[in-house]
Amino acid sequence: MRIFLFIALSLLLFSCKKDNFKGDYHELVGVWKWTYSKVYWINNGNFISVIDTLYPDDYGYNYEVEFHANGKISFYQNDKLIECWKKNCVSMFTSSFTRFQINHNCNASNMDLICELYPSDTLILNCRPLNASYSTSYNYYPRANYFVREK
Repeated sequence: MRIFLFIALSLLLFSCKKDNFKGDYHELVGVWKWTYSKVYWINNGNFISVIDTLYPDDYGYNYEVEFHANGKISFYQNDKLIECWKKNCVSMFTSSFTRFQINHNCNASNMDLICELYPSDTLILNCRPLNASYSTSYNYYPRANYFVREK
């Protein structure tokens, strides 16, 4: 019985591992500043075009995200902390860029943030600071939010 309890407890403790931004994830560590966002038009699942480019000045605020080596992610608007994620599970895929899918709180129900890191120190976030909008069930307007490394 003790062995079963030990195994069950071990599985519970180690089944959802909090990721640190070390090793393969070290490229994310640092402060990233929002520079602009592209708005895309997708109709019925087909990419149509870039329809707008939006800048921080258009919204009257700056936005930064900081990836800490300990795995924490901090979000800042006008240099004030607005949100902090302390527990994150990360998966990574590599091609001509590196895609990180981050699940806040490691609940495995969805990806809360998708980051694409390009070799020229450019980071694209899918939903921060601007999120996608839906005008109809056929039209979808995702935003690609571009960041550059600050520190």
